[in-house]
Amino acid sequence: NTLWTPSEISTSLWLDASDASTITHSSNAVSQWNDKSGNNLHLAPVSGQTGPTSNSITQNSLNVLDFDGDCLENNTFTHNVTNPIYIAFVVELDADFTSQYFLWAGTDSNTLRCGIRKRPNGYVEIFGKLSDTLGDNTFIQFGMPARGEFHILVGKIHAGSSNGAVYLNGLETQTGNSG
Repeated sequence: NTLWTPSEISTSLWLDASDASTITHSSNAVSQWNDKSGNNLHLAPVSGQTGPTSNSITQNSLNVLDFDGDCLENNTFTHNVTNPIYIAFVVELDADFTSQYFLWAGTDSNTLRCGIRKRPNGYVEIFGKLSDTLGDNTFIQFGMPARGEFHILVGKIHAGSSNGAVYLNGLETQTGNSG
């Protein structure tokens, strides 16, 4: 049996930390993570900052990246927000990190904003903003994934509709407006 890979579907962005050929690093500090989808949506550290660490953590004997306050970005990705987008992660959330942090975020640099974030209370959610109107926020919660364990998070983001959804380890935990 061959294992399924994202190459079998139409994929906008595919990042694979277990593929060493896609990671450029110096002393394990990542300076670029190449997109395997063929769309050249490579990620690099935010200007003036360092990237995550490679080759320090594994899952099932495969390399993963360790983000410790680090960030990678791509400012050229575009998406027609009238169509849903699915974002999937295999992620281990830090056991002792109590502040809010974003796993992914996107904006139209105007009013539409959306992110997947871990909140200080332990919940992980899609946070959406439909406009600059105060209180015009939306939230769909994955729940509280156990800290120190790897989880599969999948978010279905469908701007301006109630068709958003979140899945934790394959189980749908909530639906609603994802912003």
